[in-house]
Amino acid sequence: MGLYNFRKQFVAKILSGEKQHTIRRIRAVPDKPGNTLHLYTGLRRKGARLLMRVPCTDRKSTRLNSSHLGI
Repeated sequence: MGLYNFRKQFVAKILSGEKQHTIRRIRAVPDKPGNTLHLYTGLRRKGARLLMRVPCTDRKSTRLNSSHLGI
């Protein structure tokens, strides 16, 4: 079960379907295609809001280094 928290600035794009992916650190138990993802804003705070539950459709690994980040 994947719980994902998003900043308020992304809520409208998530709900409209415009934002369909996220980049996260490696998790102890990574989600796999078919798992249900629970998308929230304000998670672990009073007033947390469930945005939607969606199935995971794909998962890819990537590696970022300082040249990707402009540092």
